[in-house]
Amino acid sequence: MLLALDTFPGELTSLVSRRFARPGDAARAMSLAARAGGPAKARAAAARFARRAQESLAAAGMAAEESPAAAGLTRMAEEAARRTV
Repeated sequence: MLLALDTFPGELTSLVSRRFARPGDAARAMSLAARAGGPAKARAAAARFARRAQESLAAAGMAAEESPAAAGLTRMAEEAARRTV
C-alpha cells in the first residue's frame, strides 16, 4: 500500500483512514496497489536490500563461503527478495 500511495494518494489515504470498514474497501485497495505496480516495486526494493546486505557482509569480511552465520543471513536475504504474498 505504501508504495502505491504516490500514485493514488487521495483514494488510498481515504481507504486506510477508515480502516477498510466499508464493503469492498480492501479489494479496492489491493486493486489500486496492483495498478500502481506495488508488488513489483516491493520486489525490487527487497532485491536492493538483499544486495546491500550481502555487500555489507562482504565489506565486514564475512563471506558466505567462510561463515555459517553469513551464509544464513545471505540465504535469508535472498529468500526475502524472492518471496511472494
